Amino acid sequence: YEATVLLAPGVNAGGPNDNIVISGAMSYDSLYLVNGMIVNENLRGQPHDLYIEDAIEETTVFSGGISAEYGHFTGGVVNMLTKSGGNKFLGSFRATLRNESWTEPTPLTEEQEDKINPTYAATFGGPILRDRLWFFTAGRYRDTSTIRQTNPGLARTGDQDAAGNWLESGDTITPLTYPYSNEETRLEAKLTWGITPSHRLIGSYVDIDEESINSNYGTIMDLRSLYPARTYPNTLMALNYSGVLSDNFFLEAQWSQKEYTFLG
Repeated sequence: YEATVLLAPGVNAGGPNDNIVISGAMSYDSLYLVNGMIVNENLRGQPHDLYIEDAIEETTVFSGGISAEYGHFTGGVVNMLTKSGGNKFLGSFRATLRNESWTEPTPLTEEQEDKINPTYAATFGGPILRDRLWFFTAGRYRDTSTIRQTNPGLARTGDQDAAGNWLESGDTITPLTYPYSNEETRLEAKLTWGITPSHRLIGSYVDIDEESINSNYGTIMDLRSLYPARTYPNTLMALNYSGVLSDNFFLEAQWSQKEYTFLG
């Protein structure tokens, strides 16, 4: 999502923690949509990853002259559309393999984890009733293990190092290495029902199950700032109806619900 948005004019990653800024507005004040559903996260206003890359149909970025129908923004509007099934059975499978030890170490590299980190993604869709009812499904699994390190810095009087020794102001805090792992599963399902040529109903569901070991928030200088285990369940479900009632009367209705939780 972010990589696509940053290709558009008037967009940059100049907000806090490299958050996205559109048309000079605050980084938390743009609107991010997936199939018309708001996916902004509640704390920083950035988009949740409620999609699977191989299931994306297109992404549109509006940075000026935006219709008032959207609301909830002063910056820009980004709408991502996901694929739907059709009258042919189509699918895809992709595997991406990464290994930290394949990267050339730098003078600051402490350790490198020699382990293959895989990402698998698959899609499959087709007809249930030809010309009337279609389905689309997608899945993505990623397992990552790396070696991270704390940030170096200067101590203040009263700080302690990793061994518990008391430090004086100006002493150097040495970076410490630690293992980090993240396991994430994403699932998506979508049904499209052409009730008549003029009326369509779409139901969709996305679920993300993520667990990380030794995660952190912000800049840390000691291992006591790590979270031993955290999980982040994240779901999005929606129903959308669109119809043509007469030559000059159109109706669109949508219901959606998003849940995001920090556990541990």
